[in-house]
Amino acid sequence: MAEFEFNLRDIFRVTRRRKWIIILAPLLVGTLTYLLSQNPPPIYEAESLVKITRVAANMQSLLVEALYWYQGDNIATQSQVITSQRIKGRVALRLAQKYDRFQAFKAVLGSGGEVDYDAFYQRVRSDAKLVELLDSMEIEAERKGDSDAVGILALASSKPLAMDIANYTAAAFVDYNIAERNSQIREAVEFIQARIQQTEQELGESEKTLEEFKRDYRMILALNVEVGGDIQERIEGLGRQIANLDKGMLQLELIPSVDEYWAFSPVLGDTEDPMLFRLEEQVLQRIEDINQLKSELRRLLSYRTEESREVQQKILETEDLEASGREIISSLLQGYQTIQDALIENRRNLLERRNQLETVPEITRQLGALERQVALHTDVLNLFQRRLQDAEIQEASEIKEVTIVEEASSAELLPQPSRMLKSLAGLLIGMILGGVFAVIFESMDTSIGTIDDVERYVELPVLGVIPHLDPEVVRENILVDEMGRDVTSGEIDRMSTLCTHFAPQEPVSEAFRSVRAQLEVMLKRNDWKTLMVTSSVLQEGKTNTACNLAVVFGQAGYKTLLIDADLRRPQVHRVFGLTKTPGLSEVLLGVTEWESASKSIDDLILGKFGLKNSHMNPGLEYLFLLTAGRRVDSPAELLNLDKMSGILSEMREVYDLIIIDIAPVLPVAEASQLTPGIEATLITYQIGRVGREVVNRTKSRLQAVGGNVVGLMMNDIESEIYYSRDYPYYGYKYKYEEVLEPAPGPLGRWSDRFSDFLRQQRARKVFKLFQQSSRKRSPSPSADDEMEDVMKLTDDE
Repeated sequence: MAEFEFNLRDIFRVTRRRKWIIILAPLLVGTLTYLLSQNPPPIYEAESLVKITRVAANMQSLLVEALYWYQGDNIATQSQVITSQRIKGRVALRLAQKYDRFQAFKAVLGSGGEVDYDAFYQRVRSDAKLVELLDSMEIEAERKGDSDAVGILALASSKPLAMDIANYTAAAFVDYNIAERNSQIREAVEFIQARIQQTEQELGESEKTLEEFKRDYRMILALNVEVGGDIQERIEGLGRQIANLDKGMLQLELIPSVDEYWAFSPVLGDTEDPMLFRLEEQVLQRIEDINQLKSELRRLLSYRTEESREVQQKILETEDLEASGREIISSLLQGYQTIQDALIENRRNLLERRNQLETVPEITRQLGALERQVALHTDVLNLFQRRLQDAEIQEASEIKEVTIVEEASSAELLPQPSRMLKSLAGLLIGMILGGVFAVIFESMDTSIGTIDDVERYVELPVLGVIPHLDPEVVRENILVDEMGRDVTSGEIDRMSTLCTHFAPQEPVSEAFRSVRAQLEVMLKRNDWKTLMVTSSVLQEGKTNTACNLAVVFGQAGYKTLLIDADLRRPQVHRVFGLTKTPGLSEVLLGVTEWESASKSIDDLILGKFGLKNSHMNPGLEYLFLLTAGRRVDSPAELLNLDKMSGILSEMREVYDLIIIDIAPVLPVAEASQLTPGIEATLITYQIGRVGREVVNRTKSRLQAVGGNVVGLMMNDIESEIYYSRDYPYYGYKYKYEEVLEPAPGPLGRWSDRFSDFLRQQRARKVFKLFQQSSRKRSPSPSADDEMEDVMKLTDDE
């Protein structure tokens, strides 16, 4: 996109370039507005005034509305109701009594004459013509400041109709408000009655549920929660007794003999069963008897043997007492087991009771919830009963929320824009659109159209403007018969681009001399001898520029060397009709020396130029050529700064100027890698071929590697020859600009004379610039004569 510095000069330039858009847009819009618009019919406005007040049913409702209700919201809502189709339908029904335009609404009215708003509105909506007629009724409602008053504005084509619409709308709105209020009250009464019936049913169900709950959990609710701690202590005591019994029974089962019963820790202290006491005494008696028999046995064994009858008798008695003691111990174990089972059962009952006590809080909570639900239904029922009484009181009263404050008594004619005023507005809009479109087209134009655009955007000076070259004009001057038979038509076309040699009087040749004059000053001031000519992309005329610059410098007496460094697409040898080899590639490869590879006028004479074409104009004797040479596979690696530096330093000692034609910058890398060793670089630019961003990118790439870009040359600009009455001279124009023919008649002749005067002044300045800036070592006599003739001509004028 284009970038503009917003100043008067840019505005003037854009206005001049896009003048037809700026002129035609307002004319077109203004003309269309005038043709398509018509003088509007008269419109009358009438206004009626109504007051809207919010009325509460009782003091409680008034307090609630004072806290949460805003009057502005109510008035905004009522204003929308006033302009709704329902009100318009009632208004149209009343207008049908006086105006034929609304007669169709009578057919929608019911047979009884009463109007049901909903039914009437549905019947009107079913008829497209009636809906369209209602839409044509222009009714507006607006609040008067911060008051409760609302103005009803009606617009119509006549005064009576406007006043009737305003008054009928106010009356219809009052009736609608009363009917709507009564309808709301009736709906409220029906709703409250239905809610009362539903609440009574819910209250009965809640009370029934509460009674059933109390009956189901009567026993649990009767439990005292405080006895829960005593039950827990009893459960723990029973647990300890059961554990002790279990331990004692295990020890009793494991005793090896009855007499060891004394080591058994009895549990009789924890039991109160008399049978167990007797069994315990019997066991103890058996232990005493056994111990006594064992004493007597030990005494007998002291003086008798074991086989004696008395000893055997004592042993049998002891065994009988052991057996009897074990039977008693078995009975004790059964008694302890019975006691343990009873304790376990008692403990289980206590656990169940404790669990019931734990559910008492939850049951109590559920009971409270049921009681609160009953209380809530009771309160809701009382509230609905009070609301029903308020609604019945409000239904019986006749309080109006909307009253008519003022009816419409007159109507005013509204000012309407005339047809001419609309056309002027369209003209103004067209001027704005024309300016907008001009800026849009200018911003979308990515080309560089003028020298000022180039120098401002690319930030480089434009050293020359080369007109469009017509090869046929140059080809007429080539002595084709003096060339060899092997010269083809394509080669002649290529040679015809050398306009500075074959057609030195053409405007294109003069443009190259103008560039030479500027470059002479620059090269001499900075003591430069190497000049590289390149472009952004292909086919922008870089080879044509390099060849013709080399010729004009040779014509000025400079010993000039033209090097074709475009090893990819070499063209210099074709322009001069020479062979391509040997050339620069052989020099860089070390096959030959540059002195032997360079070509002079002798080679041109022996080549396709021939003798007469070579000597047609002086200057070629100062021109030397180094063609590209044979094609190589890697030109970027061959053509680098290290290899070229030594060669260029030797050439500087021999030649006054070295011009290098090299490949474009953006597609390949040769120009970027060679430009740091070149003293001056010239970029050729063809308008319309590439965008301005491409040229700027080319400059940035060369400068980024250290190249010295001295300026631009604008190529292929279409030239135009202007003829005055005495002497022809030339100027330049761009391809996309239109050439205006002089108007016929006296005005055209005066315009032509004034244009000739301006052109002569411009030609005089051009040739003064030539005279001041050109430094020729051996100037052409024909050029000096021409300059003197023109200066003389301009002085006479």
